[in-house]
Amino acid sequence: MPNAKDYLYTALTVEQKSGDEPFLNANCSTSLSDFHAWAYSNLMGNTERS
Repeated sequence: MPNAKDYLYTALTVEQKSGDEPFLNANCSTSLSDFHAWAYSNLMGNTERS
């Protein structure tokens, strides 16, 4: 098993999102939850769902 010093980068800190986060560098008012509501709304053709 590799040691921590064998990796080039440190571990990322993960935090749960609220959904109200805006898209960065986007000239729009769309939030993260707006994107997910749109992207995964098609139940028949959505291959992301199991």
